[in-house]
Amino acid sequence: MRGLYWAVGAVGLAAAVAAIFIDNNVDCWNTPRDRFTEQLDRDTELGTEWMVSNQRWLNVISNDNLMYMIANMSSVSPDPRPRAVVNDYLRHEIGQDFWRRMVDPAAKDRIIGNSQTWCDYCRWIAYSIAPEQVPLTPAELKNMLSPNRYVWGSRTHQLLSLILYRERGHNSPEVNSIINRVCESIAGEEGWDIRVTDLYLQRVAFLLAAGRPDLVKRRWIERILANQKQDGGWAPSWHGFGPNLFEFHYQVDQATPHASIQGIWVLYLLKYRYPQWIAQNYPAPRKRGGQADAAPQYVAR
Repeated sequence: MRGLYWAVGAVGLAAAVAAIFIDNNVDCWNTPRDRFTEQLDRDTELGTEWMVSNQRWLNVISNDNLMYMIANMSSVSPDPRPRAVVNDYLRHEIGQDFWRRMVDPAAKDRIIGNSQTWCDYCRWIAYSIAPEQVPLTPAELKNMLSPNRYVWGSRTHQLLSLILYRERGHNSPEVNSIINRVCESIAGEEGWDIRVTDLYLQRVAFLLAAGRPDLVKRRWIERILANQKQDGGWAPSWHGFGPNLFEFHYQVDQATPHASIQGIWVLYLLKYRYPQWIAQNYPAPRKRGGQADAAPQYVAR
């Protein structure tokens, strides 16, 4: 009898785990396109208001990676508010001029400290935006261009480095192939990681920024929208789990700049850069005669 109990318990646990993973990857609701676009518009506006209201805090933390994301929002959107945030940031003497090249390629090439002590992905990013100031060793460059060396957060940081590397003059078939392979691995991680954490947002944001919206599942976007806070931001953890792989803590999940800007960036990219993703993933209203609008196609870069 005890064996039967164990067997029933094991089957129940396996079914629960399977249901969780299915919920992260399969959307069973046939949401109309107009309803989704209304939600996307509303949540994008809410996120933009969060960004503007926290502008002073964004300047204080001096995170050039986040400012790069906001600058990208301004490049794809007619909304003037992201550019105003970036311009305000650039008007202040905040942080190192060198890292300001993330946002302003004409910024001074001044480096504070010994770049040899920087983390690997910091050196990759520095090399991508200013190779003459932070040259990589052959081994470092090999690591940066490795399509299968890294996992989890290291892999997304590598992808950001590669996106910058391509943007700053290395748009070649070889680099595009490496980026696509890294993107496919990141999408695989997203399918297994059920926690809507900072890293969950980061994966989707970087997949879109890399030009691979075809790898982004509709369910991931809907879970991101569902986890937006009432104030328009996102928390780095999910029900106490994360953002690191085995991290759990008892505290209220509050919005942070790092998680929130990545979430807002996802919404901007979908709304302004990839409307075709919306058209392909959400059914259009039927016209007379029962024909729906044909969805536009896109291909990976």
